[in-house]
Amino acid sequence: MPGPESYEQIPALAERGRMRIQHFFTLLDARLSDNEFVCGPQFTVADITGMVTLDFCTWAKLKPPDRLTHLNRWHSAVSARPSAKA
Repeated sequence: MPGPESYEQIPALAERGRMRIQHFFTLLDARLSDNEFVCGPQFTVADITGMVTLDFCTWAKLKPPDRLTHLNRWHSAVSARPSAKA
């Protein structure tokens, strides 16, 4: 946990978090298989939130697998938007 106090990491809890984020990636990939964006045909705040979340996960070395083609397609597309570079 971040903050001024140092707490010992719980390996099982960290592993559970890694498993949960991989499950989230799989669910989002399935959602994006039938949709251009998270909520359908239009770019929304859900896409912004998802992009930031995925960027953070990648920074934290929790990159989604290449086999999740819909998720990776979507992330490339939303990351290429001019507003994502601002």
